[in-house]
Amino acid sequence: MKEMLDNLSDFEPRRWFFKLRQKEPVVADGLASVANGLASLTAAENGQAAEEKLPAIDRSELGPGWEVAEPVLCIGGRNVLDEAAADMLAEVLEKRGLGARSLGPDTLSAGHITSLANTEAKLIALSYLGLGTGPAHIRYLVRRLRRILPEGTLILVCFWAEAPESPSVKSLLATTDADAYATSLSESVEICLSAAKGELQWGATGGAHESKGKPAAKSEAKRKRTPARVA
Repeated sequence: MKEMLDNLSDFEPRRWFFKLRQKEPVVADGLASVANGLASLTAAENGQAAEEKLPAIDRSELGPGWEVAEPVLCIGGRNVLDEAAADMLAEVLEKRGLGARSLGPDTLSAGHITSLANTEAKLIALSYLGLGTGPAHIRYLVRRLRRILPEGTLILVCFWAEAPESPSVKSLLATTDADAYATSLSESVEICLSAAKGELQWGATGGAHESKGKPAAKSEAKRKRTPARVA
C-alpha cells in the first residue's frame, strides 16, 4: 500500500477520485480502488481520456488555526492495517490541498501519546479497520486524548466497515464520544474539509453538523458527546 501511494504521489488529483466518491468505497476495498484509479490516470496521461482535475481547498478558505503545515493527523488505531488506511486518508487530504500526516499505532501507546500534547493539528483522525475488542477501547482512547490534546482539537473516528449500517457499527459509533465519525474514505475527507473551512458547528450535544456561519466554541472536554455523520 505504501509503495502504491508513493507511485501515485506524482499524479495530479483527477476525476478518478470522484469515481471513488460516487461508489462510497470502504478502505477495506482500497487496494483495488487505488489500482483502478492508477490505470485511469495512466490512460488520461496518454491522452486516452479527458480527465478533470479535482479542485483543492484554497488557503484563504481555511479557518483560524488551520493554516499550519499539517492541520490533520491520521493515526492508525491498533495495527499496520489501520495505519495503511490512515496513509490513504492522509494522501487524499494532501491531494485536496489540506496538509495531513499519517502516524502509526505506536503514537497512541502509553509511552508516546503525551507527545500529542503540543501538536498544532486541529483534527485527529483515528483509523480502525475492525471492531477488535469492541467500542470500549476506542472510547477510552478518545477520553484520554481529550485530556492530552490542546483545547479545540477535534477527534474523528474513521471506522472502515464493510457494512456501515450494521447494528454493531451503529453501536460502536454511538459510544465513542468522538466529535464526528465516518465509515468511508470519501465521508472522512468531506468531514475534514468542512471542518477546515469552518462549516461544521458543534452544538450542545457535541455532534457535528454543517453551518453557514462560524463554528461554535467547543463544548467542555468532559461533556458527553453524541457523534454525528456529516452529509
